[in-house]
Amino acid sequence: MELINTHIVPSLEERQRLSTYLPGVFDELPSGKASKKAIKAEVVFVNGDQGFSHTWVHENDRIELYGKPQRITPNRLWIEVVFDSEDYAVVVKPPGIKVSGNEHRTLQNALPRVLRECKHKDALAMPRPVHRIDVPTSGLLLVAKTYSFLRYALELFETGRVSKTYHAIVEGACPVSGVIKEDLDGKNAESAFEKIETFSSVKNGRLSFVSLYPRTGRTHQLRKHMMSINHPIVGDKLYNRHGKLTGKGLFLAAVGLAFVNQQGERVSHEMETPPKFSSLIEREKRWLKRVQHREELSRMIMADEE
Repeated sequence: MELINTHIVPSLEERQRLSTYLPGVFDELPSGKASKKAIKAEVVFVNGDQGFSHTWVHENDRIELYGKPQRITPNRLWIEVVFDSEDYAVVVKPPGIKVSGNEHRTLQNALPRVLRECKHKDALAMPRPVHRIDVPTSGLLLVAKTYSFLRYALELFETGRVSKTYHAIVEGACPVSGVIKEDLDGKNAESAFEKIETFSSVKNGRLSFVSLYPRTGRTHQLRKHMMSINHPIVGDKLYNRHGKLTGKGLFLAAVGLAFVNQQGERVSHEMETPPKFSSLIEREKRWLKRVQHREELSRMIMADEE
């Protein structure tokens, strides 16, 4: 059998049996019937031990689903490959695309076509993304190609030993730097930020181009944290519904990824900030000059008339 999915149990309001907790945890087990069938087939494990319907589930338990992965026909999505080795790869997730799921048009279903086939004895049946990126967010995604690297990388993320860098454009004149510590969904969450540039905007007054560094990995953490300090990310339709700049998507991209590999070497992978960032900055500056030019002409005309 091969490990096909892993889940770490978050904090629970009350104790639950595995048969009650499991439905919906994995895309492969969307219902109670499917979950019970998997438990009966002895392919569900909790903390390395076989799981039973009556097994109690606790916070931080590791639930693993084993089995024979279903072979799929790779989709035709164009995915940029930043790095591709025998045990792992780093790719760029396009905005608007899910990392994985039941749909055929996901990043995971494009990986067999764009990555080199792994020849290791413990090669996964198909490459597996190690973590997730929000659907509207673009950027670097770590992909496991072997079972051993998958287990290793999951542990890195669980213990906070992966450094991630994001670029974003936010509303307002952001402070030079800072750290945001605000619990999310009842869990501690921490993000750091550094301002790269603040520029004027015709519609927004001021916008800031910033680097963001999530020190924990909560859902929508950066989007929620920047909103909490009144500097929401431009184009965020979920947390910045009243934003004036829309139509170009979310201005948030994962541009840096660093960790210590299995050989004990620190490796880092980077990508260029998406072109739409510089396009927005240049466009806003250009529009501002036009407005200022028109205002100057108006003042000159009024002075001549007087």
